[in-house]
Amino acid sequence: MYSFSLHKTLHDLPNELLLLIVEYIGEQRHLPRKFRAIYALSQVNRRLRAFCAPHLYRHLHFSSSEKYHKFASHSRFPTSDIALHVRSIYIGSELLFLSDKPPASLHRGFRCPFPYLHSFECLNRIPESVIMAKLSSCSQLKNLALVWPTHWPFPELRFNPQLETLRLKIVHKQANCPFAINTVFGARIRCHPSITTLHIMNFPGADWPDKRWIRCTFPNLRVFNLQNTETTPRSVYDFIQCHSTLLEVNVTFNDEVDLRLEGIIKLIEGTGTWRAPDDLTTWQDAGDVRRYYLTGEGKKRFLDEPSQTHTEVRLFTFPDDIPGTRFTTDSFAFKRVSLTPEATEWRRREGSVVPRYKATQLSLQLTDQSYLQLSGTTFAHFHDFFLLADKFPAVETLRVMSRTFVPPDDFVPYMVLIGSRLEKWKNLRELAICFAVNEDVFEWGMTEPEIEPFLAAPGIRPFYDYVIPPTERWSSSRFYTDLDMFRNDPCMDDLEEANALVDRVQAKLDLDFSSDAEDLARLMRIWETRNEPRVARVMRCIARMCPTLEQLDWYPMGSASDGESYTAWRWKFLRKLRDGKLDVDRVIGNLRWENSVQGDPDPIMENLVGEEWDRYRKSRKREY
Repeated sequence: MYSFSLHKTLHDLPNELLLLIVEYIGEQRHLPRKFRAIYALSQVNRRLRAFCAPHLYRHLHFSSSEKYHKFASHSRFPTSDIALHVRSIYIGSELLFLSDKPPASLHRGFRCPFPYLHSFECLNRIPESVIMAKLSSCSQLKNLALVWPTHWPFPELRFNPQLETLRLKIVHKQANCPFAINTVFGARIRCHPSITTLHIMNFPGADWPDKRWIRCTFPNLRVFNLQNTETTPRSVYDFIQCHSTLLEVNVTFNDEVDLRLEGIIKLIEGTGTWRAPDDLTTWQDAGDVRRYYLTGEGKKRFLDEPSQTHTEVRLFTFPDDIPGTRFTTDSFAFKRVSLTPEATEWRRREGSVVPRYKATQLSLQLTDQSYLQLSGTTFAHFHDFFLLADKFPAVETLRVMSRTFVPPDDFVPYMVLIGSRLEKWKNLRELAICFAVNEDVFEWGMTEPEIEPFLAAPGIRPFYDYVIPPTERWSSSRFYTDLDMFRNDPCMDDLEEANALVDRVQAKLDLDFSSDAEDLARLMRIWETRNEPRVARVMRCIARMCPTLEQLDWYPMGSASDGESYTAWRWKFLRKLRDGKLDVDRVIGNLRWENSVQGDPDPIMENLVGEEWDRYRKSRKREY
């Protein structure tokens, strides 16, 4: 007779079940390593450690380079079970701008202790030559992010044939960071066929000379992100034109530039010519502000202007490429798709006659034209931008911000006006808008029985009746409490009167707040409850006028918002089929502001689209 033991341990489970358990637990990257369940499981015995090691050491995050060197010294042998499992390394979050030597002495004498490393990001210091030498031996490296001084040349990438993503954060040269030996880059023009994503971020006070990167060629470049650059718009546009494989572009200029909207449209479509071909001569007449060159047939062809000329700025004139519009911008981002398979094979500096691409995502920061208002010159209104639906027929995601004050209109008719112009945006799914208003004259423009006005005190307009929320009405309101705001009002000098007002508001709106009386969230919740019915009605109207719209983000910005908005009211539109047609069933709003319980809103100031926008949002979640 057989005897069966009912006492079984974890060690008795087959490998298949142990693997399922480990995969179910997961990496738990949001927790410190020593507090992860996978770490505790790896300490049981060698067998479980072998199962847990790939998950426990696949992605490593170090707060400083010193901790990374300490860990790497323990994993210096390629046969180490830990080193074999490492796939990505992330070092630091603060810039120290330290370095011992520039990476000019790269050689293959150093071997990387992580032979299967795919991603390396060092963001807390300028990389030492030892680290760079070790990275040169990582033949499987695909993602590289480094802090890079302005005087260093373009990184040497010939030892990383599989590198796909390169991110460089440019910092100013430090006293303890000497010059690289080989600083002459003009004669070393290199081709990088493996790079598909290039990100160059210039920190304040630092700008990488365009000769470091603009002379390089990237035959398979798909994503380009250039931030805070002082490179001329013409050079940047020409770089984009020469790389026909680009599908996602994000550009922000450091200097004050007025980029033509027509130029951005030509850049998206691939029809612009920004520099003359290398084998031709550029000519210019003394009386002509537009540059041109002579083609091989002797014909005169004008170059497209990416920005306004000095003559146009001085005379307050604007390009007339788009009739009825005078929009300019200083930063833009777009995602486009090719119209034909041959579009990405264009290798000429000249633009094509017919469009080769169409934009599907667009983000613009329209230039402030307040100086035109003061001079009495006609300027472009924010709502007029939405008349350009025929210029962007395939756009699905649109983010537009303007610091120019809108005309003294009311909120409801102004939003309805924008909604009426969204009817021609046949593919628009997500919209984010931010426009500046004078909160003292910008009214709601509607009265409803369920939203009757109630007096806080004689001659006082209560805060909850303003269109702009409290977080955006005062420049430092994020550090004020609600009672501080009341106290700033000349008619609200008495604390008891301010407290009585809060009690009357809560009683009128049937609200029960258990939080502290000096909590800003309490003030915002009162404002939201007061105004949500009227805003929901407007959003429902806009959703009906634009049948494809699924989400609308409104960023209220007052005169004291410092040119930015830290508050966003996101509205989602749920539709239902009625009588054979899709109709708006519900509108759901979610109001968020900086440091709110719901989380910070997506920053409208970041002009990013596509993969770069998704990566930026993930990095913000990781930081906070």
